[in-house]
Amino acid sequence: MTSSTRPGSVHLSPQIRTDPIRLVDEAAPVGGAELVRACIDHLAGATTLDLQLTPPLLAFAERHRIRSLLTALGDTADEAHNVTVLALHLTSAARRTVNQLAEIGVDAVILKGLATSHLDYPAGAVRHTGDVDLLVPDGDFARACQTLGQHYEPLKAGEPTDLLVEQTFRTPSGIELDVHHRLFRFGPHGSKELYGQLMPLPNELGHALDPAGRLVHAAGHLFLSPPEHRRLSSLVDVALIQTRQDLDEDRVDDLARLFGIIDLVSVARWLAVAIGNPEPPPPPRISKSAINRAYLRTSRSVARETIAVLANQTSTRNRLRYLAYQSRRLIVS
Repeated sequence: MTSSTRPGSVHLSPQIRTDPIRLVDEAAPVGGAELVRACIDHLAGATTLDLQLTPPLLAFAERHRIRSLLTALGDTADEAHNVTVLALHLTSAARRTVNQLAEIGVDAVILKGLATSHLDYPAGAVRHTGDVDLLVPDGDFARACQTLGQHYEPLKAGEPTDLLVEQTFRTPSGIELDVHHRLFRFGPHGSKELYGQLMPLPNELGHALDPAGRLVHAAGHLFLSPPEHRRLSSLVDVALIQTRQDLDEDRVDDLARLFGIIDLVSVARWLAVAIGNPEPPPPPRISKSAINRAYLRTSRSVARETIAVLANQTSTRNRLRYLAYQSRRLIVS
């Protein structure tokens, strides 16, 4: 990790410093951290560690969507082939959707696994991707959802579009498309800053965020997801992206500050180096930010998230509408 740690008033707990995988998975099996370390090191070209892939470790790898990386570590299951076939279907669906949106003048950016698998993983490595994630400009979100709703089944039909962070569509073949107009539920949408430095994807697939944008998104997604949805595949993304020679550290800090998650990004970058490391570097300090501190625990703070989103609504009417929407979410869940 090359970014400097910043002084603050809160330290990570001793338990997290000695067993950092607990930040992501409190039930990780014995050897789980070493398995993640082996995957990261192998992708970086290091010698493969000799690990016994026990059933608990294989289940752990499947849960965190990294089993497709275990072929080089001795996994005899053909998970890499299955993931490769799925990736071909996802790529086709993504290309078709990007073109559909381009026809109405909406620039869609490929996010998350589909982008990092093409840009950050070495040739031959298979990064598991479960669906297609797209980012559209904030002002085009409603129009994009209306257009895609004419082709695919919306899974959040009836919800107020302007209060949604994303809308999910299902294609006739069963592929899910998640269309976002901001990277995270709270904070500014930041589409102007994100769209300023895009990178082309191969095979006319469209564009992705630049390395700094992909790093901040992967780090934020790792911690801001509910505990049951936290995937160590995002941590592997962080580990690979932060070693890129073209990573702009100043832009990483600027984007992390823009979204108010600079501590989450710092801890994710530390975790990518510390996990499974017999001599981990000292952890960064984190600030007094209530949002950052809440999400650096392994429980999700719905109350803090709700307060943060309300602060970004522009009127009392929208705040009341969001409270009603959030209440329905909680009742359903």
